[in-house]
Amino acid sequence: SLTDAPKKALPLNGSVATARHAKDKSQGYYVLRAYYTDKPQPETGALSGRAMLTLRNPKVEAEDADVMNDVSTRHLDGTGMTFLADIGDGSYIALKDIDLTGIKSIRFGASTREPGSFIEVRAGSPTGRLLGKADVTRIENFREGIKVSAASIEETHQQVDLYFVFRNSEGKKENIPFVDWILFHNGMP
Repeated sequence: SLTDAPKKALPLNGSVATARHAKDKSQGYYVLRAYYTDKPQPETGALSGRAMLTLRNPKVEAEDADVMNDVSTRHLDGTGMTFLADIGDGSYIALKDIDLTGIKSIRFGASTREPGSFIEVRAGSPTGRLLGKADVTRIENFREGIKVSAASIEETHQQVDLYFVFRNSEGKKENIPFVDWILFHNGMP
């Protein structure tokens, strides 16, 4: 807004605290943008550069996935809970450009009534390199709610597009799990 005070520029080096979300335990993103213009030279004029970095919270709501294939979003009336449902064998979601440096496991808020349901964690595509697998916790009825499942993942020191592929080893083709959230963790499951 034009009435907002100008934002304070940061020095050319240093650090930025990313603790704003800690007070209210909110989730979301930090977007860091850097712009620099050097002193103009007679031959070239001023040279400019810019870069942008987006940092996500380690806990991502499943419905905020960048890609969704053959899944539906559901919301429980009277609650703040939104989750993925109508998930079939081979359905998937994806999160783009995830830096896995230091990440040793991925936890899922997910439950199923179908034995043999699991989530594959794959790099690059739904058929890409398998990084890990999580067996989804089985419940008797949906009143038991969301349970935590976890996958140890192969150490990867790069940014990748992560695909979470939903599978069932018992031949069940539809309505395998329902999924609420994904948590990237630096410890073992």
